[in-house]
Amino acid sequence: MYNEKAVETVLILCPDGPKDKTTDSGSVDAGSIPARDAKRVQETALFLCQINDGRRRGNMSIRCGVDIVDITRIQTAILNHGDTFLTRVYTSNEQKACRLKGKGEMASFAARFAAKEAVAKALGTGIGAGASFIDIEIIQDLSGSPSVLLHHDAKHTFEQMGGIELAISLSHEKTYAVAQAVLLIK
Repeated sequence: MYNEKAVETVLILCPDGPKDKTTDSGSVDAGSIPARDAKRVQETALFLCQINDGRRRGNMSIRCGVDIVDITRIQTAILNHGDTFLTRVYTSNEQKACRLKGKGEMASFAARFAAKEAVAKALGTGIGAGASFIDIEIIQDLSGSPSVLLHHDAKHTFEQMGGIELAISLSHEKTYAVAQAVLLIK
């Protein structure tokens, strides 16, 4: 199992496969990785780069998608279009989960919107023919971490491309919500 910081690091260090056997300290926020973890992060990054390279690990590869959303854009869409927008973009479970966030409700809706876009980009389809918003459901696993349930076209696309695992990370602050999806395929 890889820690989230290692996956973020490998995407920064090796988006197209291994480049060398040292970390590029200029590319990573050194303050975000404890010194005791630096060697493990470097080893994990090199291992994941080898997977991404495809020639070393049974032709596995990593695909990623990222999206950033202005929270007020989602808030405006919800205020202007109400249930029409909500039911087109979010499952009933997602709507309930966001509504439970109280003051953070709009940020939660925006983060889920960004996550759906990021997953669609990782799948290589975007939102449309290969995956609808409703086909990509953002849930919380038992530990509270965000996870993805794929349905219908999105699930079919994932299976057809040889998808093995799909991980997401969500974040937001006052103005923006961002999400990253990492997809391991064989």
